[in-house]
Amino acid sequence: MTGPNGVSLLAGVVAGCMLMMLSIALISVVVALTAWDDISVAVTVAQASAVIIGGFVSGRLAKRTGWLHGGLVGLFYRLLTVVSVGGGLGDLISVNFAWRGLLAFLAGAVGGMVGVNSTGNGRRT
Repeated sequence: MTGPNGVSLLAGVVAGCMLMMLSIALISVVVALTAWDDISVAVTVAQASAVIIGGFVSGRLAKRTGWLHGGLVGLFYRLLTVVSVGGGLGDLISVNFAWRGLLAFLAGAVGGMVGVNSTGNGRRT
């Protein structure tokens, strides 16, 4: 048995980050054009969607162990978001990071399981 495929992990993280950048740009335009103040729910949904799609891409490319590939994409994505916003070592060893990391792993794993099973092996009618 071999370990996770690095190329599929990288592709999943990149896909998730690209989706997140597009989502944030869209949210920013909506906030600029309306009186919408509380964007926390929209950002949370965008982040969850980015992790699920990243897991999907990784699982589809790996074609095996989609839950593991997707889950690792979720963890890498979470680590990348903490580091990119200037989080220090204290943020990486906090209960909040562990909780959100677990949620990111689970969301990515779901995307990976769907992705690995969407490779088109079945007949299309």
